[in-house]
Amino acid sequence: MNYQDFQDDPRIAAAARAYLDKYGGIFLDGEPDGGLFYETEDGEVACQSPADAAQVLRDLQGGKPLPELWPELEYDPELDY
Repeated sequence: MNYQDFQDDPRIAAAARAYLDKYGGIFLDGEPDGGLFYETEDGEVACQSPADAAQVLRDLQGGKPLPELWPELEYDPELDY
């Protein structure tokens, strides 16, 4: 799922607000392709969302922390973050 679609879907936006109220963290726009990422409050874990909006909505409403559901990003020392 891309970040713009995430922001534009009112159901997903509402579920994301509720998720952040419970778990904290931040949703991020993955440049340059606009992918959707979630980073934990402590910044220790970042993960990438599934491509499917319906799956993102289910995950946000499912009651489990996203790092348990979405693949974790691996730090690449070659990239300029």
